[in-house]
Amino acid sequence: LELASTGLGAPPAPWAWLALGSGARSELTLGSDQDNALAYGDTGDPEAPAYFAALAEAVNDGLARCGFGDDEAGVLARDPRWRKSESEWIATFEECLVQPDRSGLVRAAIAFDFRHVSGGLPIVGPLVGVLQRAREHPDFLRALARTATDWRPPLGFRGGLVLERDGTGTGRFDVKRGGILPIANLARFHALAHGITISSTLDRLVAAEELGGLEPERAQALREAFVIVWRV
Repeated sequence: LELASTGLGAPPAPWAWLALGSGARSELTLGSDQDNALAYGDTGDPEAPAYFAALAEAVNDGLARCGFGDDEAGVLARDPRWRKSESEWIATFEECLVQPDRSGLVRAAIAFDFRHVSGGLPIVGPLVGVLQRAREHPDFLRALARTATDWRPPLGFRGGLVLERDGTGTGRFDVKRGGILPIANLARFHALAHGITISSTLDRLVAAEELGGLEPERAQALREAFVIVWRV
């Protein structure tokens, strides 16, 4: 970010670079890719969109050269869907709550796990304020719960793992998709349902237990399972 902004000159508006997904939760693995977004101030400067598009492009390219590959879903600040003004980001978060369709849930599952990395734009407070109102939207919470409950563990009749077979017959198990994400989705649901705005999966489970949203034994089991699978 410092290298890119030095080359582009002074920014025309305050800005904030946001880590999303596992990067925001501080749960990166050896296979993690980029998940990031950019917010900039509503100054009305006509040069702002082009400047921040160039900034995002430079940073995404630089991270790719460092080994952090492009996100398969395109969750990159260089994509206009993930590069917006402050007011547009607030509106996007609010829209996820009132219109919990598939696209809204996908955005929420990614963007609602965010962490301010750099920049002076005070975007965190307004976005956290939206997250705290999530518990006032039962339709959104029901839809969010289904992102976890609709998932079926890849277990066979005798409790063994059901492996995915490729063209050569080799079996594989996607630890992230089959182990980490279901627990992260559960933790996100319990957090938002109780006004918890921290991003870490383990911290969310602890906070949900302390607020009575999870039974202690169940919360502990989820935390232990998450740690084991994440280490794998």
